[in-house]
Amino acid sequence: MRTFPDQNFEIINLGLTAVNSYTLLDFAQAVAREQPDAVLIYAGHNEYYGALGVGSSSQLGFSQHPKGVRLMLQLRKIRLVQLAHQIVTSFAPTQSPETDPSENLMKRMAADQSIAKNSPAYQQGIRQFQRNLDDLLEILSQEEIPVFIANLVSNERHQKPLVSQFRGHTQTSIPEIDQLIRRAKSTQAIEAARKLLCEDSTYALAHYYLANLLYNQQDFNQAKKHYWLAKEHDLLRFRAPEQMNQIIETLSKTHPHCFLVDMQAAFKAQSPQGIIGKELMLEHLHPNYQGYYLMAETFANALKTQRMIADPWPAMPSRADFWAEMPFTRVDALYAQYKTWMLKERWPFNEPMPRETTRKKSFEEKLAGGLAVRTIEWGDGLHALYDHYMKQQQYEKALKVIESLLLEFPYDLRLYTRVLSLAQRIKNYELAFLYARKAFDKNPSLEWARLAFINGLRLDETARSLPYLQYAVQGGQKELIPMLNMTGMIDQMKQKLLAQGQDLATIRQIAQYYMQIGNFRAAGKYVNMALALAPKDETSLALKTQLR
Repeated sequence: MRTFPDQNFEIINLGLTAVNSYTLLDFAQAVAREQPDAVLIYAGHNEYYGALGVGSSSQLGFSQHPKGVRLMLQLRKIRLVQLAHQIVTSFAPTQSPETDPSENLMKRMAADQSIAKNSPAYQQGIRQFQRNLDDLLEILSQEEIPVFIANLVSNERHQKPLVSQFRGHTQTSIPEIDQLIRRAKSTQAIEAARKLLCEDSTYALAHYYLANLLYNQQDFNQAKKHYWLAKEHDLLRFRAPEQMNQIIETLSKTHPHCFLVDMQAAFKAQSPQGIIGKELMLEHLHPNYQGYYLMAETFANALKTQRMIADPWPAMPSRADFWAEMPFTRVDALYAQYKTWMLKERWPFNEPMPRETTRKKSFEEKLAGGLAVRTIEWGDGLHALYDHYMKQQQYEKALKVIESLLLEFPYDLRLYTRVLSLAQRIKNYELAFLYARKAFDKNPSLEWARLAFINGLRLDETARSLPYLQYAVQGGQKELIPMLNMTGMIDQMKQKLLAQGQDLATIRQIAQYYMQIGNFRAAGKYVNMALALAPKDETSLALKTQLR
């Protein structure tokens, strides 16, 4: 929105929980019919446990045969088959007696919790991913729809294998390595881990321990290798194996209009020693807010490289500017942290939550806690946060809350009224001008036009303010005709300055016109420009005095 403030983007988000490439392929024809300007794809982690996956509890009975799965998916679109399916399922129990309703989705979906690398089930997952992705890209390619497909990232540095099994016979064990580490005997611990791997090179947990030990000794290249092997040999296939990234790269080269987005390189470049960890990830594979920013930035740079949207692109905000402007609240950050703790407390992580502190909790902490355990609805929570900040006269924080709501409810004009009031209150006229234009686009009216040209002229944005002034005049506001005429003359004089260079008389005239329409903020800008050219110019000094 900041890079292209005057463009309206329509984004169809097809991201769903616990689905894999079968679902993506099923969507492909419908997506192609919409003729989108571009399709962004980030998929692969759910291949084994997403619906209809090799290791998933959600199957049709054909999961070992992709052709059978595809056939059944097509048959399900026939109403007679739908009716038959409803009749059959109506006789089935709604929930198995053994099913614990408190189990998280990860556990319910993972039927096969031990899929070894290169096993038949592993290879079946690889084949179905390759075949489905190939067909999906072919459908979009035939319609000449640009596709930006990213390779996959996951937490290697700070996520130990979720399921690991030792198939050797040695007496050395992981608890013994733990004891050596506690006694600061890292050399012996490394030897013990290597001994385990000599007997079983697929023992993921030993790879992870060895990687940590080598990292602490600053042998980063070897550490990187063993972190990667720990992930590759994790028997619980929630993190996509590297072979899927190879498939993504290969297919991106074989289909026209398809572009590889190197997400892995972007994440490694921002990770200590090039090993992706908690700096960018929440848990095993979901990015934190810094990671999601990096993901968005990487996709945006790919769109820019291919000259999508505009050519050339306007300058994108720096990361510092982005986070200063982003409507990301303290409650957002705390909510994400609490939800992550709750997730990791259960299978397959089984990590205890941090102990409760005895200190008094802040309003934001209490609110985020209520949101996390669902005793407070999200909308109610944000409105409560807004009211809290307004009572505390923390208007910039209140503004971010309303901006956050606007991202979710972009057609709620009441929110635009609030955001404009707050932006003007803290003299953030850039933001006020932006949201006045957005509101006008959604519901053209004299009031939105007035707010747009007032804030635009405060910023010396004459060219972009003129259409709103013209709208107001055409809507019957004849008293604005002098302002419209002067704004037009100011804009012409600004064009003259751009073409012919600095001219003292022109600059002074612009300042005087701005003063006549009551825009003292913009007038001051041009008085200062005039005095910079001629510090002793009497006319400019007189204008300066009037502004005081």
